[in-house]
Amino acid sequence: MEFARDKGMATGLVATSTITHATPAVFGSHIKSRGCENEIARQYVQLTEPDVMLGGGVAKFNSTKPDACGTYGNFINEALQKGYSVVYTKSEMDSAVGNGSLKLLGLFNNSGMTPSYLRTPETTEPKLSEMTGAALEILEKDKDGFFLMVEGSQIDWANHANNLEYQIGDTLAFDEAVKTVLDWINASPKRKQHTLLIVVADHETGGFAVNGPDHILKAGEFVDAGWTSDEHTGGDTIIWSQGTDSEALGRAVDNTDLYGVMAEAIE
Repeated sequence: MEFARDKGMATGLVATSTITHATPAVFGSHIKSRGCENEIARQYVQLTEPDVMLGGGVAKFNSTKPDACGTYGNFINEALQKGYSVVYTKSEMDSAVGNGSLKLLGLFNNSGMTPSYLRTPETTEPKLSEMTGAALEILEKDKDGFFLMVEGSQIDWANHANNLEYQIGDTLAFDEAVKTVLDWINASPKRKQHTLLIVVADHETGGFAVNGPDHILKAGEFVDAGWTSDEHTGGDTIIWSQGTDSEALGRAVDNTDLYGVMAEAIE
């Protein structure tokens, strides 16, 4: 993300966890412990400045108690002073985008966002696909291009819990976010020519398997789930990719190789 920023590109982080959680923090902070989420929030606002940050984590940006790194403070006020529109609901997010905001901090829950399978029609939180669409609408305005990281964070949490309904709900929500990106790419020949899209998990969790049933399911019924663990496993993950330099990912690679492919595309 910082490499793209230094090339003049717009940058964004979107997640259904706190936006200061491990995966987004990898792209926008330098920290000794993932537990220092207040410090990660501080670094986002004061140092790395992603143009768009959408997810949970209000408590990490207006903390009154120090984290493991000793950091606390009202980074929301600092973000406002730096020109960010700060929003807390889907309607506020839509208004900020519609009003032409170029820097957006969306914090839609005190901690992680509400899992898809627990959401009600009355929720004020945007879906992952809606956050993704909002980020694209802002970032695409930069003539030099952009870098965007989108994480369906809670698929991992669901598998830690061995909770099939949770897993399916958030996997489908992530699938909708991927469709949002694909629709955006396919709307323009120029985008199709110059956009690198990578879809990949950082690891496998739970050792999930389908153990049954031995009959065709009806709508609303679930498979019989099998789990080997409630932790991360050593299973390989699949890479889906298309666009600029994606041919380098059409085979088995080390996880660290993805950085080189992204860096090459940014160059």
